[in-house]
Amino acid sequence: MKAYQGETEAERRRFPRKPVKLRVSYQCLSKDKVSPSETHLAEDLGSGGLAMRSRQSLLKGQIVMITLYIPRESRKLNDADVPDFSAAECVGVNVLARVARCTATGLGNYLVGVQFLDSDGQSRERLKKFLVDYRLYQPDSPLN
Repeated sequence: MKAYQGETEAERRRFPRKPVKLRVSYQCLSKDKVSPSETHLAEDLGSGGLAMRSRQSLLKGQIVMITLYIPRESRKLNDADVPDFSAAECVGVNVLARVARCTATGLGNYLVGVQFLDSDGQSRERLKKFLVDYRLYQPDSPLN
């Protein structure tokens, strides 16, 4: 489990994550506007959320719409493998999330951890199947 700067033992995540290389885009949502979409790579993924890179600092508690690009079909991987898929192999799934932490990494980049809140039915089922295939799914996750 990756620890973040300033994280205490009590803050360690309830849903373990594994490293992934998946394209992810996000938009910040507020009452009166939606920010332009920004696309990066997810660093890790689990049933409860993900970590991603960002060029902007995001506030803790900020609501974001995540589009995570997952493979259309599962592939057999070893536990040591980090999933890495081409854009042609993937389909976007939308997940509403809340920023849990944002840490500056230097050179104008940030590592952002988000907690999943909700997803539409089709996106939820695709994401759950992907998480099951890679042994990341937990039944008590926000995706249920």
